[in-house]
Order: sequence, then C-alpha cells, then structure tokens
Amino acid sequence: MKDVHSIIQTLSDAHGFRIFNLIGHSEGELIALLVAQTACIHSLVLIATPALSFAENLVKQYQLRAPQYTEHVKAIFESIKQGKDIQYGDEHVDVVFRRSAIPYIKSCFFIDP
Repeated sequence: MKDVHSIIQTLSDAHGFRIFNLIGHSEGELIALLVAQTACIHSLVLIATPALSFAENLVKQYQLRAPQYTEHVKAIFESIKQGKDIQYGDEHVDVVFRRSAIPYIKSCFFIDP
C-alpha cells in the first residue's frame, strides 16, 4: 500500500498528474480499496474481488485442495494473530508462511472485503 501511495505522490509532485485511476485484481483489489480510502482516486476498477478475508480464503483453499494441512494452517493464523512464534516443520505449509511473507499476511488480517 505504501508503494502505491509513493507512486501517486511522485506522479503528482514531479509530473503534475491530478487524476488517478486504480485497477485491483484479486488480492490487489484489497490494496486498491485501502489506497482509495486515503488517496484522491478518480475511479476504481475491481476484478475478481475476494468475498472472504485473506485468512478465510487461504483456509478454504487448503480445505479443498490439501485438507490434511488445514488444521496446521489454522494454528499458524492463530499464532500470527496472537503475536506468537509460528511452529514450522511442514515444507508444504512453510513455503506459504515463510518468514518473509509474515508481514504481508499480518497486513491482510484487518481487511474484510
């Protein structure tokens, strides 16, 4: 979200742009919605907007495609919400919840589409 704000600010300050249109696809729609709340956006186009929160979507995907990992994923989300350390140990789940992705995942928690 900060990146989008920076781009808008640069285009406005350095190049004189005054009208901004945002297009958000899937998770990008969530970012577009947040930016539109705090920036002067002329129009907003949302494509394939999720109907569930990030956590609900991911749990549902695991339930449908890899149900054996669903409880582990739920436990990880609960740990993240509570600010606790994540219990790693399963390569199929760890790749999604790698340490570098945790700040992004945390930032998605408060967004309820």
